Amino acid sequence: MAGLGKAELRKQIRQSRSTRTAQELAQVNRALATHNWDTLLKGSVIACYCAMENEPGTDSLIEELKNLGLSVFLPIISNDGSLQWGLATTNMVTNEFGIAEPANPIQPTPEFSSVIMPAMAVGRDGSRLGRGGGYYDRWLETLPTSAEHGPLRIAVVFDNEVLQTLPVEKHDQRIDVIVTPDHIVYIND
Repeated sequence: MAGLGKAELRKQIRQSRSTRTAQELAQVNRALATHNWDTLLKGSVIACYCAMENEPGTDSLIEELKNLGLSVFLPIISNDGSLQWGLATTNMVTNEFGIAEPANPIQPTPEFSSVIMPAMAVGRDGSRLGRGGGYYDRWLETLPTSAEHGPLRIAVVFDNEVLQTLPVEKHDQRIDVIVTPDHIVYIND
């Protein structure tokens, strides 16, 4: 996958993800929850996400975070393309993209200590390739980095989606930690 542009990488990853079986996805969902999240995460106010079809599943992870006594919030995609946040509860709705999200946003937006976000691929240099909508990049741009006392930025991918580096543009936001079903990789700046 090295040397490909963003569009080609996304196409290749979508193809790879489409071949995963329901059994494999369920196993990944469970495996992600078994990491030592209570020591991995910074703080107790956590932004997470509900996985889309063929993404590494987060249902078990969200339950594990709640079992640890953490406040877990999930994104709500606004009409203007921004992200709002609501508590991870049973009162969920499905948005126009087929993603489960809380029915009601919390105002003001919580001050997150850690952000667990989706990615299609990540680089060991802290680069992240999203789905192309820019929702997370726009939102993260408004927050201080972890080094500036902002939230710890964690991207979740399948093991084969960790590369050395990815093509990046000026607006692309960097991550601090990569989590896969089998590994945790800390980015060293």
